[in-house]
Amino acid sequence: MASPKSFRLLSYFVHIARAGSISGAAAGLRLSPPVVSEYLSELEAEMGATLARRTTRSFTLTALGEAVLEHAAASLDAADAALELGTSTKTSVSGVVRITAPTELAANWLPPL
Repeated sequence: MASPKSFRLLSYFVHIARAGSISGAAAGLRLSPPVVSEYLSELEAEMGATLARRTTRSFTLTALGEAVLEHAAASLDAADAALELGTSTKTSVSGVVRITAPTELAANWLPPL
């Protein structure tokens, strides 16, 4: 089972791949490009493989990077769908509110509210 750190690094990898660049992913993630680049390097070190070839002007995924992207994106999309289930079942609060208050307070303060 993947550790939470590995899952986070894969998430950053998917953001980078979908953005097509480290700087594009950094902007979307609201992080600096060096931080995002470091996360990609950490993932590559953890996997012991190169996932992308990057220069100052280009970013391309290796064959392994494409395969990892396919699996990681599917996992992240499934996680997003699972989280969406929780938020889609929330309903707004509704019903009658009953307030008990002294007569003077009820007559003078509550009507404007």
